[in-house]
Amino acid sequence: MKVKHIFIAAALAVAVALAACSEEAPAAEPTPTEARAPTPTPELTVTPASDQAMEAGAEPTGEAMPQDHGAPLEPALLERVTAALGQQSQTSAHFELDAVIKTSFSGIPLSIPIKLSGDFQPPDRSHATMSVNLSFVAYQSETIVIGDEVYSLNPTSSLWERLASPATLFSGPTQVMVTVLQALPGLTLIGEETLGTVAVLHLRLSDVPGLFGPVDRNAAADLFIGVDDLVLHQMQVIGEIQLAELGQQFAQVGATGPATVDAIIRFSDYGKAVDIQAPKVPKGVTSMGGRPGLNQAEQKYYHIDFGESHPKYNSVPATSGWHYGQPHAPVAWGVYKDFLPDEVLIHNLEHGGIGIHYNCPEGCLDLASQLAEFASKYPKIVVSPYPGMETRIALTAWTYLDKFDEFDAERITDFVEAHINSPDSPEPFVP
Repeated sequence: MKVKHIFIAAALAVAVALAACSEEAPAAEPTPTEARAPTPTPELTVTPASDQAMEAGAEPTGEAMPQDHGAPLEPALLERVTAALGQQSQTSAHFELDAVIKTSFSGIPLSIPIKLSGDFQPPDRSHATMSVNLSFVAYQSETIVIGDEVYSLNPTSSLWERLASPATLFSGPTQVMVTVLQALPGLTLIGEETLGTVAVLHLRLSDVPGLFGPVDRNAAADLFIGVDDLVLHQMQVIGEIQLAELGQQFAQVGATGPATVDAIIRFSDYGKAVDIQAPKVPKGVTSMGGRPGLNQAEQKYYHIDFGESHPKYNSVPATSGWHYGQPHAPVAWGVYKDFLPDEVLIHNLEHGGIGIHYNCPEGCLDLASQLAEFASKYPKIVVSPYPGMETRIALTAWTYLDKFDEFDAERITDFVEAHINSPDSPEPFVP
C-alpha cells in the first residue's frame, strides 16, 4: 500500500539523517517516551554449557551467530524432540518477536528495530501487529497470513489489501517454523540452561537454507525447549538476507541490498482458542492505496538485444524489467492472435499501456472476443494469448498485475482506467 511505502521511505530518510549526524558529533540523550510495559520475560541463568552459547533471555543485536556448532543429539533424544516440535507446530500459540535489521541506506549504517505480536493457528495462519520505531518516527501495521496469501490493513482506508509479497518473518513465524521443522535432523546440543525457573535445552541449527527466504546466507536458529516436556519456549534466528526478500515495502523504496537479521521469537499460551480468517478484500484491490491489481517490485528496465539473456522476471506475465527496443518493440496497440514475449510487452507497458492476456489451451473464442472489445474502447491496449499462466485471464500495467479465471467486465474496466497512462510508468505519454 502506498501509505506504507511512503512511511518506510520517510522513516529510512530520518534514520539516515540521524545516523549521519551521529557520525559528526555526539548525540544528546533522547528523552524517554512512555510506552506500554511488555510482558515480563524471565531472566536466563546459564549453567555450564558453552562459552559461546547465546543467552536465551537476551535482546537481538544483529551480530553474527556464535560459531560453536555443539554436539550432535543422541538419536533417541532427536526422535523425541522432533516428535514434540511436530506436535507443537499443530497447536495454536501466542508469539512475541523482537528483531533488529542491520543494513546500510545511501552508504550509512542503520539498525532497524522491529516488534511483532500475534497468534498462530495451525497449520499456516497467523494474525499479527508489527511495530517499527526509528528514533522519532513510529509505524504500526496489521497483517494476516492464510497459507500463501498475505493481507495487510491499510491505515488510511481501513480496508484489507492482499499483498504481492510472500509471507516473511515479519508477517508471522510460519515460514521460519516450517523451515526449522524440515531441518531438525541437523540439530545439535549447546547445553542445558534455565529460563526463569524452567530448565531448557539449548539446541542449534546451523546453515539452514531458506530460513528467511530464497537468498539468505549463513542462516542459523537456536531453540530453547523444556528439558522435561520439550515445549519450545523461545527461538533465535540470525542470517544474512537481501532486504527485498523481506517484502515489497522494502523493495519499493530502494532498500534492496544485503542486511543481517537477528530475531528472537517467544512462544506462550499453547492451545489457546484462535480463529484466524481471511479478511474481506474489495474485488481486484490490493496494495498501493487501493489501486486495482497486485503491485510488483519494479525491476531494472534496460533495453536488451533480441534474444539476449537477462535475470528472471518477478511475475508471470512480467510487469517491468528488461525488454527489447526498436524495431522489435513496442508493438502496435491492438489485438494479436499469437503469443507476444514479455520482452516485447514490457516496452508497451513502459509507455503507459495495458496488457490483457488469456490462457486457453483448448481454445476460447468467446473469451478472446470479449477481451478484444477493450482494445476498441480504449487506446494503448494489447490483447494477446499467454500460454502457461496460472489463470485464464491476466491484466498487466507497469508494476501491476491482476489475475483471475472468469470474465469480469467491471474488474477489467477498473484496472484499465486506473492504470492507463499511469505516472508509475517511465514514459506514460509516449503514444
